[in-house]
Amino acid sequence: MSVGEWLTFCEHVGLVVNKPAQPPGQLSLLQAKLIFVWSRIRTAHDLTSSSEVKLRHLTPVDFLEALVRLSMTLSLPTDMELDEAGAKDAGEFLLAMQASSPKGYQTFLSSHRPKHTDPDGSDYEDHGEVMPVWRRVEHTIHLIVRTVEHNMTATAASDLNEAGVDGELEASETAKFLKRRSQGVELSRYEASLGNVNFGEALENAANKSMLTIAALKIQMMCRLRKAKRRINERKADKLIAEAKQLAEAEQQLECAGGPEP
Repeated sequence: MSVGEWLTFCEHVGLVVNKPAQPPGQLSLLQAKLIFVWSRIRTAHDLTSSSEVKLRHLTPVDFLEALVRLSMTLSLPTDMELDEAGAKDAGEFLLAMQASSPKGYQTFLSSHRPKHTDPDGSDYEDHGEVMPVWRRVEHTIHLIVRTVEHNMTATAASDLNEAGVDGELEASETAKFLKRRSQGVELSRYEASLGNVNFGEALENAANKSMLTIAALKIQMMCRLRKAKRRINERKADKLIAEAKQLAEAEQQLECAGGPEP
């Protein structure tokens, strides 16, 4: 996959938006290019044309790495937020939020943007990221799959019962999607199953539950810490008592061995 094909892929699934009249996508063009550069092979065995092709393109393994790096850049909902909204997956959540609450969606992108700054993602956990990377990859794939399935035909976005809209992509579905997007057909963000969800309220409820969960965990950890300190102090006290008894017994044995003074 060349850099042009990678950027086209990001544009087709709606992650990069280059049209000024439309709201920005999840990624800037520069971010998409950096993901490509960091994912491709960085060395070549020789100066042959085949090695140069590998150096300038993504191999299948490189593409998988690019998906991981992509997931670590996107703004994605937590599992608790999905539960509060009643969404089956992150794809359904994000597409419905884009359609029903555009302003809230832009706020969501800012508030849920990963805070790590190193391009290789080595500081991901240092910035308090609570979602594991494997879960972010799963969310990203769900978003891509739902975007393709609900835009492969003119009626797919609104007809959730259409044959093929099952969360699994086939070659024929991706071909239909590619044809429509290549012809300039805009993406549809409609998700009927979440049309009546108040996303602002769902996010607030999830945040409150998360705070309560964190507080409960802190209280539990404090209780365990106090118990541990109490056990340590008890063990120290028992040890001091045992040492005092041994010392008293040793002194008593010395007195007995010396006998009475003449």
